[in-house]
Amino acid sequence: MTNVKDITTYFFDACETGKGWDVCRQYCHDDAGFTAQADTLKDITTLQAYTEWMKSMFTPMPNGHYEIRSFGIDPVRNSAIIYGIFRGTNTKVGGPVAPTDKSLEADYVYVMKFEGDKIRHMTKIWNDGHKSSANWLGLERKTHICEGLQELVKKLNRVCRDAVIVASARNSSAPRPSNGTPGVWA
Repeated sequence: MTNVKDITTYFFDACETGKGWDVCRQYCHDDAGFTAQADTLKDITTLQAYTEWMKSMFTPMPNGHYEIRSFGIDPVRNSAIIYGIFRGTNTKVGGPVAPTDKSLEADYVYVMKFEGDKIRHMTKIWNDGHKSSANWLGLERKTHICEGLQELVKKLNRVCRDAVIVASARNSSAPRPSNGTPGVWA
């Protein structure tokens, strides 16, 4: 192998173009770990599994491609950081949902820790709940429905609170509205 910069570059390109573990493994320890604070990737714990997951992304998004926005090497900590944007359109059968013809544009960062001349561990920093990440799956409408349900729950909570106030007023010697009937107090 050559140096950390070259290994990072070769690995990143292989991973982000869907080459999978067969190509990526030459740049990694066989048991290289993987972490991400993203629900989509919560069950993926090895770099092998992650590179295969990325490979699977090219089934529904055959036009997937990346853009590197920033690249850095930290020789003291023997690590590399790449900030990129992944783009693609969900046009083919085989993804988590039917083709939506919706596009994805997701910002993310990879932090790769090296041991010797191979990647020992990689962390992906990605907000998978961001609207652009959910949109390509056709979840935008569902998001609006969820937001509507959240508003409905808030209204129901207010109604329940007001009902408790009315029930308390009925069961107490509290004064009643001027017409003498129980009611909600303003």
